Amino acid sequence: MRRITICALCLFFLMCGVGSAPAVDFYVDPVDGDDASNGLSWEAPLRTITGAARIGASDRFLTVYLSDGVFSRESGEVFPISFTYPPWLQGVSPERTIIDPGTSGTIIENSSASGDWVVLYGLTFLGHSMQTDMVDANPMINVRANDALIQRVNFEGFSSQTQFMLGSSLLYGFLYFQDCGFIECDARWFTLYDCYPDLLVHQCLFTGSSLTNDQDERFTPFHAELVDCRFSGPGSLEGFDSFGELAYINCEFEDFRLQILSGGSGSHGGYVYYYPRDLIGCSFKNSTIEINTHQNGPDFELCAFDPASELVITSGAAVLFFCCSSFVSNDHIYLSLPIEGTPLFVEGPLGGCYLSNTESGQWTSSPCVDIDTYERRDCWPAGSTTRTDGVPDQLPFDIGYHYPSVAPPPPAIWVETDRQDYAPGDEMTVSVGYENRGVRVEGAMYIAFGPESLDWLVYWPWMTFTPTSFAHGTFYSGLTYPNLGTTTHTIPPGLASGTYFWLAAVLNADASLASDLNVWPITIAGG
Repeated sequence: MRRITICALCLFFLMCGVGSAPAVDFYVDPVDGDDASNGLSWEAPLRTITGAARIGASDRFLTVYLSDGVFSRESGEVFPISFTYPPWLQGVSPERTIIDPGTSGTIIENSSASGDWVVLYGLTFLGHSMQTDMVDANPMINVRANDALIQRVNFEGFSSQTQFMLGSSLLYGFLYFQDCGFIECDARWFTLYDCYPDLLVHQCLFTGSSLTNDQDERFTPFHAELVDCRFSGPGSLEGFDSFGELAYINCEFEDFRLQILSGGSGSHGGYVYYYPRDLIGCSFKNSTIEINTHQNGPDFELCAFDPASELVITSGAAVLFFCCSSFVSNDHIYLSLPIEGTPLFVEGPLGGCYLSNTESGQWTSSPCVDIDTYERRDCWPAGSTTRTDGVPDQLPFDIGYHYPSVAPPPPAIWVETDRQDYAPGDEMTVSVGYENRGVRVEGAMYIAFGPESLDWLVYWPWMTFTPTSFAHGTFYSGLTYPNLGTTTHTIPPGLASGTYFWLAAVLNADASLASDLNVWPITIAGG
């Protein structure tokens, strides 16, 4: 699979000005600009992108810099904004440079398939008022270019028939989305004509969006990668019908539906193609993965599924390789664990799929810790970890689901009662819980009860005025005990009315606090 380094190399040549035609820059300000100006500086900006496209119609390498503001019909834009050659539009940021086409169908188009790049940077396209009955004749963006770079661009509220269309007379190309946001959209974004590009979607956010492709032979990327993306629902991603390789790498899915179609092998134009699909280092929370493939299904490698997620296989199969999941192996789900024993997943700062590791505070190490070689090591994000203490993994690699490297929280201990208002003679039920998702603690737990002034304390479980530990010894990381135990006390008749506290804490061996101090207030009426 071609990696992002290839795309970066192409961008390098682009930035270095490959080509003989001189570059032309225009500057546009929708408030203080004037289309009667030359538009060659911020001192004399144009008012509309439409004006820049008209003046620069014969310029092959045209860059249009956009100021803060909203570019719309009200500011003088005429949609579609028609360029001769693929344009470069650069805004200030997605929050400050906004293009609002209103009810127009096509937003941007160009007429010449020169094989150059189209670049969109630092913009937001609003689709909140787009027609819902648009068809292919009215796509969202229709550009004819060999390659496209869409970086730091937000698309908000586009309807089910809006599309990003890319076509050229050349055979290969890149369609590259980086650091983009797809917000509350229901759109067919990746519709391609007459080309076989690499589709790269990196570090993008999909919020409440349902996305499909055109699902016919016009969409045939040789390589498609979605890397470091986040999908949060409700929404779905479906219809990626590829004649090449498709991979989701280090992506997060939450409240989302992922549908994986086709699979196996097929023929196109006399050639035989395969449809491998890899999901590497992905996490699924309250999400559904639906598989409907002809023969070979996808491989899930180093992925994590929470108990609320579901893997539904209509046809085909799936292979889970070093995955953290509750799925039971059956006729369609195959578990591949070429190690002796189980991976020994434990709770950590961000979830329950860390690897047990004595160096980070567990009582034993997983057989997946410190594996010398692994072919997919380059797929893990830099600084990631399988350790609960947040220390990044280094060679030799740990094989397992990799979380971002973050500092762990301190151990938590809590004490609660069945209610918070009591009278003399009432029974009070006390519950104690403990959670350690960070590092191992050598120390003790203390539970105490006393008045608001704290001038006296009674220690549980022995109910003495002398500090007495509830438990002591080694408290390993990755352990959660939501209910360590309960006890029942009768409120004494002579206890003064007022506010009282239950206190809980974990102390290190030197009596310093290892946890936060947990305080649970109650009120006792006069006796």
